[in-house]
Amino acid sequence: MKKVSVLLCVLAISFAFYGATKSLWLDEAYSVLLAGEDFSSIIVALRTDTHPPLYYFLLSIWTKIFGASEIAVRGLSGVFYLFAVFAMYLAGRDIYEKHVGLLAAFLYALSPLATGTAQSARMYSLLGLLAALSVFFFTKIFLQNNQSQLVFWACVLVNILGTFTHIWFFFLLAAQFVAYLFLFPKQRRLTALKMSLLSVSPFTLLWTPILLIQLQNNATTWLERPGLAELASILLGFYGERIALVVYGILLLLLLVSLQIWSALKRQENFAALRQFFVERRTLVFVITFAASILIPFAISQYKPIFGQTRYTIIALPAFILLTSSLLVRLTKQSLLFAGCFLILGIVGFAFVRYQNQPEPCSDKNKTAFLLDNAANEDVLIFTSLSRTATDYYLRRANAETKFARVTFPREIDAHPGWRNEKAMLADKIALEQEAEELTQNLLAAKTRNIWLFYGLDREVSDILKNKLDAVFILENEKDASCTGQIGKSSELFYTKIIVYRKISE
Repeated sequence: MKKVSVLLCVLAISFAFYGATKSLWLDEAYSVLLAGEDFSSIIVALRTDTHPPLYYFLLSIWTKIFGASEIAVRGLSGVFYLFAVFAMYLAGRDIYEKHVGLLAAFLYALSPLATGTAQSARMYSLLGLLAALSVFFFTKIFLQNNQSQLVFWACVLVNILGTFTHIWFFFLLAAQFVAYLFLFPKQRRLTALKMSLLSVSPFTLLWTPILLIQLQNNATTWLERPGLAELASILLGFYGERIALVVYGILLLLLLVSLQIWSALKRQENFAALRQFFVERRTLVFVITFAASILIPFAISQYKPIFGQTRYTIIALPAFILLTSSLLVRLTKQSLLFAGCFLILGIVGFAFVRYQNQPEPCSDKNKTAFLLDNAANEDVLIFTSLSRTATDYYLRRANAETKFARVTFPREIDAHPGWRNEKAMLADKIALEQEAEELTQNLLAAKTRNIWLFYGLDREVSDILKNKLDAVFILENEKDASCTGQIGKSSELFYTKIIVYRKISE
């Protein structure tokens, strides 16, 4: 058992940090941008965003200690992931037994959803940890009837931290409340009500005024109403859309083979043990928690779409894994399960290493290096769409922030560099025309020789400026940033070309 635990720790550390030096993309660079501010400035900046502040506070402290390199800023998420793996072990062990705990930790450690958030400088790894701890404490209090005040207040604290991490944590709390209403006696209703009120009160009192402002900023207008296909894709998202069917197929095959063997040995014609498993209260707790934490936001999204990111559903991953692990340990032959885990490890591990070792032909890191090699001091960089934040990060890393003059078009995006609303910008096209004309005239009057335009997305907005630049400057060069046909990771850039203009010689 100790050897298995050591192997699990090695695996988790490998998944947390192997390949974590790859290029940051927009959202990660935005996290670093906010983390560079003091707490009060972070709160002010988040008025134009959609998230609560806890992760950014923690990242701010973290970067002051460990720096802001790619691996440093992702290291915080890696630590959260490691703690989440341990929390899954504790939950499986305490609710069931040690083998369930080990399998739950193993399945969480191998989940591409969990490992992906572990290597992302965003709040989702913290969200997964707090979701795992919340499920753990909830089941101890209501399923195991633990009346310790320490456990109660630990659960409340975890829930408070969860609400200040991501809005989707509220859906997990709602799912737990649904599970309580369906499964537990009324005698502990006061405890459940007290826990719920204490868990949400700090957020309600401290963050609601800012939340009301966030709801008006249209930062989620890019999300679309989800359909049944998006709902069905959640299970695939837990283990990566390309390999999830293989993983689930192996687990299902192990279960079916074991049930057939077990039934033959016991001379039973049906799977009574399987039926018994699904009527147990602890099983139903995880079934309801998993289902409700997904179905509640899905239902809300039919009116106000909020269902656009697979990584949001990490709130449901702990309940799903605990349900799966307990089923497999109870009904699967241990030797078969052990072999199946090694097979899954080989498949997931191979896919993980292969992905992490892919080249990055389309990254802001590479494109910034190209700029530093080819652009002259005091050239002007013009960013359209959301192309600025990650490039600014790499200019800071190269100590080249002052090398170029930098402008964003439209300038409004500088107020919310993590999102844009093309439709809203086009609502006042006259103002965009005037801004583009003003920028063009300023460039004509400046001493700079070359202008570098990051161009390709939000074309209807960007073309307003590009047409004016085409009319008064000479097109010097175009750098393809789409990397069409190149082998490697797909582009996460918010531009497809870097267009170089120069002034007409006087």
